[in-house]
Amino acid sequence: MNRQRINLGPGEPRCVGTRTISFHRRTVFNGRRVPVLTHPDSPVSIRRGSERCTLGDRRSGFSMIELLVVISIIGILVSLLLPAVQQMREAARRTQCKNNLKNLALAAINFESSYGYLPPGTDIQQTGPLVVLLPYLEQTAYYNGFSFDPNYVFWFKNPINRPPTQSSDWTQPQSPQAPPAPGGRYGAQGTIPGLMCPDLPPPDSFDTVLLLVLRGVPFVDFTPGPYGANYNVFCGIPGNQTMTRASYAAVGGDWYETPATPGKYRGIFNYSAGYSGPVPYGFPQAKGHRFADVTDGLSNTLMFGETGYTDIGPTSMGVSNPIHSTMSIATGQIYFTDGINDVGYGNTFGSLHTNVVHFALADGSVRGISNISVGAIGSSDPTDIASYGQVMNKGSLYLNLLRLGGISDGEATSGDY
Repeated sequence: MNRQRINLGPGEPRCVGTRTISFHRRTVFNGRRVPVLTHPDSPVSIRRGSERCTLGDRRSGFSMIELLVVISIIGILVSLLLPAVQQMREAARRTQCKNNLKNLALAAINFESSYGYLPPGTDIQQTGPLVVLLPYLEQTAYYNGFSFDPNYVFWFKNPINRPPTQSSDWTQPQSPQAPPAPGGRYGAQGTIPGLMCPDLPPPDSFDTVLLLVLRGVPFVDFTPGPYGANYNVFCGIPGNQTMTRASYAAVGGDWYETPATPGKYRGIFNYSAGYSGPVPYGFPQAKGHRFADVTDGLSNTLMFGETGYTDIGPTSMGVSNPIHSTMSIATGQIYFTDGINDVGYGNTFGSLHTNVVHFALADGSVRGISNISVGAIGSSDPTDIASYGQVMNKGSLYLNLLRLGGISDGEATSGDY
């Protein structure tokens, strides 16, 4: 590379420092031969007398406008990508929720294959089928810790399963602590991920948990004990925070008994006046339906459904604000007669997913049904024909749910749902 030096004359700017300027050729400008810089980044050296001036290599940078443009482009890309990422996460949560339901259905199928019958929707202690199916969900240790002692009318009256209630005021700021559990854990305490919808908020987001749903005819659909029909029992403090929650429940179909349609839409999970625990009490005595009883077809019969969580109406509980509740692991079957996604008494199917409630069918498949709110029919009398007629007037979705919930109604579903 040819290096040329320029002698600065009087009045010309002086450069401080050292930098080398390289020129490759000369040209004539105003009668003078002037060196021409052949490359903008070539090193330049300027000399005047004994002073030498060097300028470091010229470095490019962003102007403020260019920086703002880049930031704007990045913001646009993020705004486009963020909804897609959220949709992918929701799709993954839906898939996990459907897998949980499928595992429940397969557990019930394996149970029926082993015993020749399904577990009941509720036994004489009002214990639901999820507890009985735990060994088939790889939760044998939890199952062994749950007490089926027949000396208690209901499973939640057993002090081994639940801490004693110290308060039913869910609005109090400081909840009393649960006393130490027998054996280190209450029988219905803890978290089982396979029974929780991934969209469900953490346990401390809830005020209580539903222990018991009594619907239908006493000793036909439930053990009355100290309660009557159309009765829900919620857990008091401190068990409301320690008890195992479940995002899924067994399908009981329809609990109405009328002269015209006696149990027409009864579901695959029903009441059985026996005990459903292991030895040493000589169980199981409680027996549910067999798959042979499902004359409508296993692929047309709902077995388990999502329950999500429920905001119970203030007037229902006698409080000023809604109560946030979920099902417990031992809650029995629930009914379409009480509605779907209905804010009221906390015992309906529902979902935290957008516009869909997932159900597992008796053949092991999982189906999504449009998430349309259908309120309860509003009558506690299981033989009230006038109220029962209201069921038929709630539209095709509600009637299809009854048909899918029943095991031997002989009616085909119609339309979209």
